[in-house]
Amino acid sequence: EAATKTSMIKYAIRGMAAAGLQPFEIVEQLNAMIIEAGDPSGIVTVWVGYLDTATGELTYANGGHPPPLVFDASSGAIDRLTTTGALLGAVSDARWNEARVTLAPGASLLLYTDGVTEARSGIRFFGEGRVRRVLRQGGSAAEITQRLLASVQRFAAGDLRDDAAILTVVRSG
Repeated sequence: EAATKTSMIKYAIRGMAAAGLQPFEIVEQLNAMIIEAGDPSGIVTVWVGYLDTATGELTYANGGHPPPLVFDASSGAIDRLTTTGALLGAVSDARWNEARVTLAPGASLLLYTDGVTEARSGIRFFGEGRVRRVLRQGGSAAEITQRLLASVQRFAAGDLRDDAAILTVVRSG
């Protein structure tokens, strides 16, 4: 059921993006669709962003999703991107803002679901601190993603209790 809902949301986002809607408009339209469906378990998080590969400008809307991290390899700094509104399906008249940030050449953008930070080892959570340590090691998008997933799996000693999705984008120099 969750996979079906995720697929439907993914294709709705693609359609709205192809129609030229801005990230905040996509999130607001998705919220309306979820509210209209009337499923009390329909609450979801979503992050929608456009990256201008020529300038590095990232325009995004974050509906309750774990805040993405941006790693600037040249300075070693990691910035946490803001949430621009509530999770979807909870409030019918909710509004979302858009945020903008510029990714420097070589910067990495890391998005992940709460299944990553909430992976458990006993009573301990994997947490954002461990995510940051993996991200600081740098590398290609595939290397960062694979290293993070392997680290989460080692920490949790096997199967994860929740889904864990990871997306890494590295802006070329």
